[in-house]
Amino acid sequence: KKKDDDSLRVVMKGQKAKKGKAPDAAGKKKDQGKFKHQLETLHLFGSVKLDPPLTADEIPGLLEKLQEKLTELKTKQEDATKDLREKREEAKKKLAEAAANVEAAKKKLDSHVKAEKAKPAEEE
Repeated sequence: KKKDDDSLRVVMKGQKAKKGKAPDAAGKKKDQGKFKHQLETLHLFGSVKLDPPLTADEIPGLLEKLQEKLTELKTKQEDATKDLREKREEAKKKLAEAAANVEAAKKKLDSHVKAEKAKPAEEE
C-alpha cells in the first residue's frame, strides 16, 4: 500500500519518485513542445547570428529572419561579384595599356637602333 501511495503522490503532485521510480506525467508535459538542440545545431545558428528556436511557436518568426538573412547574403554576394568583375575589367585595361606602351617603346628602340646603325655607314 505504501508503494501505491508513493506512485499516486508522484502522479498527482509532479514530484520525483523516491528510490529510482519513474517521474510523473506532469513533469513530461512541462517539457513537451520544447526543443533540445545538439551542440552542432547551436553552432550553426550562432554562425548566422540567430538564436535557435526553443519551442515550435518560435519557428515562423525564425524562418522569416532566416529568409531576410538569405536575401541580405545574396545581395552582398551579388555586390561582391559585381565589384570583382569591375576590378577584373580595370586590370585588363591596365594590362592592355601596359602592353601597348611596351610595344611603342620597343618600336621606338628598334627605330633608334636602326638609326644608330645607319649613322656609321654615312660617316664613312
